[in-house]
Amino acid sequence: MICNPCPGFETVMLAARKENTPEVQAAKAALDGLANDFALPEGMKVEDREIPVDQDGTLRTIRIFTPANAGEKPPIIMSLHGGGWRQGDLELDTFRCAELARRVPAIVITVDYRLVDGKGICYPIPLMDCFHAFCWIHAHAEELGGDPGRIGLTGNSAGANLAEGLSLYCRDHNGPRPVFTALVCPPLSVDFTKTVGYHQWYDYKVGKATPQLFAEPGYLGGYNGYMAPYYAFPMNCQDLAGLEPHMVVVAEYDALRDDGLRYANRLLEHGVQCELYCAARVGHCYNRFPHPYTSLLHDILAAAYQREFRLPPYA
Repeated sequence: MICNPCPGFETVMLAARKENTPEVQAAKAALDGLANDFALPEGMKVEDREIPVDQDGTLRTIRIFTPANAGEKPPIIMSLHGGGWRQGDLELDTFRCAELARRVPAIVITVDYRLVDGKGICYPIPLMDCFHAFCWIHAHAEELGGDPGRIGLTGNSAGANLAEGLSLYCRDHNGPRPVFTALVCPPLSVDFTKTVGYHQWYDYKVGKATPQLFAEPGYLGGYNGYMAPYYAFPMNCQDLAGLEPHMVVVAEYDALRDDGLRYANRLLEHGVQCELYCAARVGHCYNRFPHPYTSLLHDILAAAYQREFRLPPYA
């Protein structure tokens, strides 16, 4: 299908097309400029720390965004970047983390979890990096100046997958529990190719022609046709009851759209409070780019966290 992008997202959608034409190449080259067209809010502090993420003492970096208007003992949100489990870094989410931190306001912490490399790093290593980071944040919340009783969770794309796997893992293993979890453009199953949305927007670069080549089996460490563990792909979980309140954000022109819609409905069916937002005329993880429509999403996310954290005007 041919999309009709929200004004201002024409270059973003063109860059997502599968063709390797000069026009698509030029759009891809322009993306970094679009993504970096912002400045940190005045007075925001950004700090990197190394923390252990396994029992062997493996160290990974976290980046801490503390807004000038944080106040005393603000809530904390752990945010996980995307990139198909194989790419992405702390820089990828700087804009999103800074905007969320300023708007809530909250301390936002993003995690440099280990990426799949085809040489032994695969599930569950990235998920366990995130779990240990979440436990560390909970244990050190007061040291960071935040409130250990108000910690939220969010992620974009593969980061949303990890966030939901973490939510389920904490529920099942008596880990620290997030107050609220927001999933943005989440991949939650390995059979999303069966959805209408995938076939509608196949030309906009999510996955390849055969399941064996998708990022999903790369995350699993191989493809064998068996059902994946639900901590890796949460759609496989038969019982979602007992999870914290959620928000699921999907994009109309995203081949993963229906994965998020299906999961949000399942959360509601299992008695989990869930807010659902479908962004019109935009594609996968559109909130990476400064734009008035992106600001709307950040306002919606901030309002949801304010509600669950009992911040003004919900205090």
